[in-house]
This record gives sequence, C-alpha cells and structure tokens, in this order.
Amino acid sequence: MDRRHFLELGVVGALGLGLGGVGGLGGCSRGGRRPDIYLIVVDSLRADRLGCYGHEQAQTPALDALALDSLLFRRCLSAAPWTSASVAAMLTGQFPSTLGIRDRPVRFDPGYPTLPGTLHEHGYRTSGIVSVDMLSKELGFAAGFDSYDDANYTGREGLTAARVMGKAKRLVAAADDTPTFALLHVFDPHYNYIHHEGWAAGSDYRGPVRSNHEIVELWGMLDRLDDADRNFLSACYDSEVAYTDRHIGAFLDELHAAGRYDDALIIVTGDHGEEFFERGWLGHSISVHREQIHVPLLVKMPGNRHADIATAVSLLDIFPSLLQATGIEPPAGLEGSAHDWSSKDGVLKRPVFSETFHAQQHRPGGMQPIALAAVEFGGFKMIRDGQAGHTVVYDLAADPDERQPRRVGNVDADQTLQRLLSDWWDHVDEKRRGARTRDATQLLDTDQLERLRTLGYI
Repeated sequence: MDRRHFLELGVVGALGLGLGGVGGLGGCSRGGRRPDIYLIVVDSLRADRLGCYGHEQAQTPALDALALDSLLFRRCLSAAPWTSASVAAMLTGQFPSTLGIRDRPVRFDPGYPTLPGTLHEHGYRTSGIVSVDMLSKELGFAAGFDSYDDANYTGREGLTAARVMGKAKRLVAAADDTPTFALLHVFDPHYNYIHHEGWAAGSDYRGPVRSNHEIVELWGMLDRLDDADRNFLSACYDSEVAYTDRHIGAFLDELHAAGRYDDALIIVTGDHGEEFFERGWLGHSISVHREQIHVPLLVKMPGNRHADIATAVSLLDIFPSLLQATGIEPPAGLEGSAHDWSSKDGVLKRPVFSETFHAQQHRPGGMQPIALAAVEFGGFKMIRDGQAGHTVVYDLAADPDERQPRRVGNVDADQTLQRLLSDWWDHVDEKRRGARTRDATQLLDTDQLERLRTLGYI
C-alpha cells in the first residue's frame, strides 16, 4: 500500500512532518510548575449553539466569557458522531477504526498510550468524572486515571452537570502542589431533550412532543412532526445547553475563588454534534455532515490569551497538542497532529477525517448498515459512502452547510481529497483488523445494557 501522500501531509501525527520540538509553555505555568488541566466534554454539543459561535438565542454567559480568555477554534471536527468512538479517539489520539470501534460499543484496543496515562507518567494526578455508560471503566476508559468515577448517569433525563461539576469543585478544593488533570464529562444536552424551568423559548408550545420525550418514540414520529414540534425540540436542546453552561460557570467560579484559574489550562469541547432535521434526522451517529461533527473547541492557556482560529482541526489533535503545551514529548504513533497553542500561527493545516459505521438499530423498523468517511482539507470536504458506493464533494466557502454536493471531478483539489480518503481508509482498515476489542454486551451489566438500549446504541 502506497501511503506516501497520506503521510506527507502529516495526518499520522508522529509519522508525519511538522511536529518539530516540544514548545508551547516550556512545560510550566508561573512558578515553574506544570499547569492544572481540565478537559470538559459536553455530550452532543453543537458549536453553533453557543453565543461565542454566533447563536443569538444562546444563554451561555460562562462559556462566552471563557472564550474571551481562550483560543477559539471556529472549525473543530469530531472523529466520529457518537460518544464512545469520539472520546476514545480524543483520549488516545487514534482514529476510532484504529481502536477497533466501528459499528457498536466495545472495549477498545488497550495497546495504545492514553492522554491521562502519559500525564500520570509525568507527575500528574489524573481524575475522570463521567456521566454515561458509553464511557464506563468496563469499556477501557479508566486507563491511565488514578481515579475514575463513572457513576453519575441519572437516566434519560440526563441531569448530570450539577453532580459532575460539584465533584469537580471538590477536586479544586483538595488540590495541592501536584498538578491535576481532570476529564469532566456532562451528559445533559444529549437526548432526551428537557425544557428547563425558566427557559422562555418553547414555553407556549402545546403539541404532541413532550419535554424528556423518549428518543425512540420520537424516531417513530419523525415523518409526522411539523415546524412547531421541531422548534420545540430545538428550544429544549438550547435549554439543556444553558443549564450546562450555568454549572460549568459555577466550576469556573470555584477556580477563580481558589486562585487557580489564571494558571490553569482549560479545554471545553463536545464529543459530537446533534442533528435537528437538517437532513431528516434527529440525534446523531449516522452522518459525517457538519451538524453531527462540528463541535466547539475552547483552549484557555495559562495567562488567558485570546485568539480566533479558522483553521480546521480534529479532536484527535488535543492529545499531542496538550502534551506539547506542557513540555511533554508525545508518544510515538499518534494519529492526531500537534499544534503549537502558544502561537496562532502554530496551528497546522492538516486534513481532518471523520467516520461512522454506527446505525441506530433500535429505531422502530431498524436501519440499514452505514459506512461513511469524510475528509476536509483546503476548503473542500469529501464524503464517501461505502455502502452506496458513491462519493461527493462540497465547496465549504460557497456551501458551508454542506447542502450542495457535487460529483468528484478531475480538478486537483478533488484528486487530492480522493487520494487522502483512499489512503486513510486503507490505513485504518489494516489497523482495525488487528485491533483487540471486546463487545460491550460481554462486559456491561443488565442495567447498563438496558440504558444503552433506551438510547438506541445497542
């Protein structure tokens, strides 16, 4: 297999070009100590539903204020539009297929270094506080953590932000001179969508859709929902985002009060986006279009420098970039790219890949298998449908919402994307065949499996 073109563009982090030396913070915040790191992942959070990304109806004052102290990445893409695949990719710097995660939740291949494990080896105390069974320790997500709390799921109502951020505040209160790394995952914007008390939009709706309406039932109603129904569901989602923002804000306030905010490295992102009928679907996991994979990425460096960055990046890039920012050499073989977060010009222009093979089989009537892969590079995006056997291209400058697909032509940009996507497909397919995984149904208990069934994951 000839992968030269693939590797020349630096897609496979440590194998590509341009990683250079370890730069960034020189490994320290003030006083010569490495910074505390808080990686906050908000489930199902679309970038375009935050005020700092231009949503006029948003009530997200905490994240909007954080954005003023942060690098704001305008186009960050998840590796996959569902939680296990995306977060595993984020924590390992490997594509989901490389890890053996494709069409169902599995315990992913344990043979790869993890972000918490690498930080632990360099003196960090590592903690994980997560809120969904898709990230349970049984599926391998506790690897590298000194402590891992996966007992915060509260059912389909998904009210987890208060609990997770309350525990995070206790981490801050207990902090000492040992640098902290904490993964904080909140579930709230994920379906089912809740209309929180005090949220005005949608409060006068009287149709058939309910707050906290079961997603499987909604899937069976998709062809009967009208604009008022859809607008109510969208308002419920915005309400969930506002609720989450309030509790993230309380955690950031705690960091300020403890005098630990300015020197901290804080990352806020989503694991994937959420579709609200842009292509006839409600939810996620079955598309690599922007509504399901475009997520916010705020990176607050020690010292609180703001920059607005348009270059497309991947959630896989967090692992190598964060290590570079803290003066730690990234492990060999990472598939993400290491960007220099200390400089706006340090963000590299690299192809960004996304994939999904996960169909929502629990939808009434089921769904056909899917095999979708996308690459974005140079202002264009290509999506290959491996099941239907066709490929399309989008000109993102003229068509940012990806509504006007065209066939692949002989122009240089199309040929470059086609080579990249073919080489990527060969690369991950080869690794996937050797991945050591175990199916979630062999590892999770009855209650965990039932919760995943009600969410449509198995």
